[in-house]
Amino acid sequence: MCFPTYRLSAWLMARDYPLIDMVNQIFSNAEDPLQGKQLPILYSAKDYGFYSLSGNLGSRFGHAVGWAMAKAYRGSDDIAIGYIGEGSTAEGSFHEALTFARVYRAPVILAITNNQWAISFYSGVAGSEQTTFAAKAIAYGIPGLRVDGNDVLAV
Repeated sequence: MCFPTYRLSAWLMARDYPLIDMVNQIFSNAEDPLQGKQLPILYSAKDYGFYSLSGNLGSRFGHAVGWAMAKAYRGSDDIAIGYIGEGSTAEGSFHEALTFARVYRAPVILAITNNQWAISFYSGVAGSEQTTFAAKAIAYGIPGLRVDGNDVLAV
């Protein structure tokens, strides 16, 4: 299950989500699969492994970890992937999610997109000049890997 940020509509496209359904969600019209129960642009497609987008950007990690913990508890081999921007690493929800991911060994991938300037904080406020965002994983005892997002093979 993907717990996305607002820049991940390509996840749906890569999984052959009907483009017309995406457009209908954007306009929240009569053909909207969500029947207008979500804000426009905040896509959701459970059948495609795509949890609802949220305007609260830092919340995705906590949701991904909680979902992964629940699946593991039920004996499932499903995993979650959560996305946040680098600015959200300066929020408490980031640290809570990493603590739970480590303590409960949640089957989750936590991805931070460093676009240098986030909605919430400039990357410098989140500590980007001291270390990489991937290095923050070490403090929690979980593996961290830095990947150049412009390198398709590395990603």
